[in-house]
Amino acid sequence: MLKVDFRPAPHILRQFAYIAIVGVPLVALLILKLCGVFAWSHPAMLAAAGVGLVQALLFMLGVKIVTHVVYVVLMVVAMPIGFVLSHVLIAAIYYLVITPIGLIFRLVGRDAIGRKLDPKAASYWVVRGAVRAKASYFKLY
Repeated sequence: MLKVDFRPAPHILRQFAYIAIVGVPLVALLILKLCGVFAWSHPAMLAAAGVGLVQALLFMLGVKIVTHVVYVVLMVVAMPIGFVLSHVLIAAIYYLVITPIGLIFRLVGRDAIGRKLDPKAASYWVVRGAVRAKASYFKLY
């Protein structure tokens, strides 16, 4: 199960504090763009820029609790979104890429792992080449 890190390491908070100066307003701008409003002077945009700057300034002054709270709130909001999107992407790749390839192979009759039963075969043993020396495994190229 996914877990939110409620006690991030100091270096993670430091990175977040500096990235949030630009990142929080950009996220707000993206959300406004998706809502059909594209204005740098929109109150939500100004509030996001203010939150990003204030938390970074307070972090630089030694008040790290604000950055910690903003970090945890954003992680709590982003965790379900990431969970859903990752499952949707994996399902899309499986059903839109892997499944059609498998269906094409089945229609063509490709049997890459030799699962077809052959009633005339005396054995299903596959004869391989000679045994390689152990040192050859370290010389791959």
